[in-house]
Amino acid sequence: MFSIRSANLGDSPYLYDICARTALDGEDARPSMRDPNKVGHYFAVPYLHFDLSSCFVLSENGLPKGYILGTTHTQNYTQWLNDKWLKQIIPLYPKQTEHVSQFDAFLSSVIHSKTQIDERLKGYDAHFHIDLLEPYQNAGWGKKLVQIFLEHCQTRGAKKLFLMVSKTNLRALNFYKKVGFDVIFKDEAVVAIGLDIDKSMST
Repeated sequence: MFSIRSANLGDSPYLYDICARTALDGEDARPSMRDPNKVGHYFAVPYLHFDLSSCFVLSENGLPKGYILGTTHTQNYTQWLNDKWLKQIIPLYPKQTEHVSQFDAFLSSVIHSKTQIDERLKGYDAHFHIDLLEPYQNAGWGKKLVQIFLEHCQTRGAKKLFLMVSKTNLRALNFYKKVGFDVIFKDEAVVAIGLDIDKSMST
């Protein structure tokens, strides 16, 4: 039986796994990492520890098969990530770029760098990360997860939502366009997209 439910800390091992299996533009990143939990330490599980109520999972018979993990207070989350969470994670991963994959080196760089919010995203309260295992993609679950997160944002008073998407992740960019996201700006490697929450919910 499938259901979308609130996440809990006990889901963490499954979320690490889902994140690793989908991290390379939807493809499996585990062969590219020495530690398969590395990507989830930054892009998934910290959200559970900052604001569990803003995290939801698609489950089959109670076990997570996908997720949407986010926050309605990006500025507060970013400060907490830098000041508390990453201080616990950095010692696990010495910053090295030799004899590792490009993706593993990228993760090390992200973990060791201070996370900052681009000035062009001023006014965007919320953001999320969404991933589904391959058998559960293209079945409407992604759209349902986004809808639940938007409803949650409204109850929290968040007005705008943004995401940073790899330029090479064409499937994701096409999906977000279909659910109402517009381009905010483009950089060399990423596209920033955004959505007005109230406007989206009224259509």
